[in-house]
Amino acid sequence: MSEKKQPSPKKSFLPIGQMMGLASIKQIAFWIGTMMVPFRGKKKEVLSETFEEAMQRLQLTEEDLVKRRQALWIQSMVILGLGLLMIAYCFFSLYQATFVSAWLSFLFSVLLFAYAFRAHFWYYQLSKRKLGCTFSEWFNQPLR
Repeated sequence: MSEKKQPSPKKSFLPIGQMMGLASIKQIAFWIGTMMVPFRGKKKEVLSETFEEAMQRLQLTEEDLVKRRQALWIQSMVILGLGLLMIAYCFFSLYQATFVSAWLSFLFSVLLFAYAFRAHFWYYQLSKRKLGCTFSEWFNQPLR
């Protein structure tokens, strides 16, 4: 019974790991991992309450809700209009071949559309008197 010896791994002529700085890369990866710990944090408890409970907690009246709904509608439409103007300016910038300006105006218009969505989504939740609406519920309803 003779045991076969495993072939030993060939050693490289050049110290590739040292040349690449693998020890430094591992140390930097460890530092980045430790820096990300505060951002992970613990998951917070989700507050589940009905619309009426939230109204009582925040001491809101029906008149406050109507005013807030109107303000959110106006806010969402104004921001949507600004976003459309930014898209128009983006196309104008592309026509003028100022690509940096076109790119920045496109990014700004995306930001404006996100703010318009947020305001209109809040308007939708107030009008339906329901907290925790989904995107599909909002999307399947008419604009007003």
